[in-house]
Amino acid sequence: MSMRSKSFAKTSGSKGLQVYLPLNTSVTYDETKKLSRVLAEYLEGEHVDLVTSNTLASAVTATRGFASS
Repeated sequence: MSMRSKSFAKTSGSKGLQVYLPLNTSVTYDETKKLSRVLAEYLEGEHVDLVTSNTLASAVTATRGFASS
């Protein structure tokens, strides 16, 4: 997957990093939720030792980042 978009990392306290991807358009949360989920799962697949998108993996997130949608 290749996206030519500029993104920014931000610390989120106890849950690791959040990735911000400015869309530069007017969209709702419901419209972006599916894209967010796909990106979180993609990051998890590409970086299996570093990222999880599983919201129930609280024990795992101590050693891996959490990608949420």
